[in-house]
Parts: sequence; C-alpha cells; structure tokens
Amino acid sequence: MLGATGGTNGIGLSVARTLYSKGATVFVTGHREDVGNQAVDYITTGNLEAAPADYKAGFGLQGDQSGDSHDSLGVVHYINLNGEDLNNVTK
Repeated sequence: MLGATGGTNGIGLSVARTLYSKGATVFVTGHREDVGNQAVDYITTGNLEAAPADYKAGFGLQGDQSGDSHDSLGVVHYINLNGEDLNNVTK
C-alpha cells in the first residue's frame, strides 16, 4: 500500500497518520524541514506532544486518540519540497 500527502498539518497529517497505522508507506512533503520532522515524529509515535504546534493546538482539550492502537505499522518518509519555487516542483 502506498500513500502520498502533503501532510505536515491539518487533514493531510491526520490522513498520513491513519495510513501509516494501517501499514502504508507514506511520503509527506513540506517546505519547512523542522515541521516535517515533527510531523514524522507524530506519525510514527502517535504522541501529540511531538506534533507540529499548529496541529497540536487544533485538538484543544479533547486530546488525540490516534496513537492508542495500530493494526500494523508502515513506513514514513519526509520530502522537503518548496512549492513556491517552481524549479523545485518540476524536478
């Protein structure tokens, strides 16, 4: 199973986490490597404290239950991609 998403925040990060927990190989793209690394940490651990700050703040007091169970673990890769520079997009 292979999934691709721009998942360093929001729905993309939630989808990446779900795909990973179901055994998928997930490629996450973003233009900030520090945020990308936080996203990968969250995806692989399910620890909301490891997630990017904007994503974590969106949960408010309800918390995140996605790290509570896994069917099987996949593989996640982060690709640093600056979509504002069209030279990077066309490579």
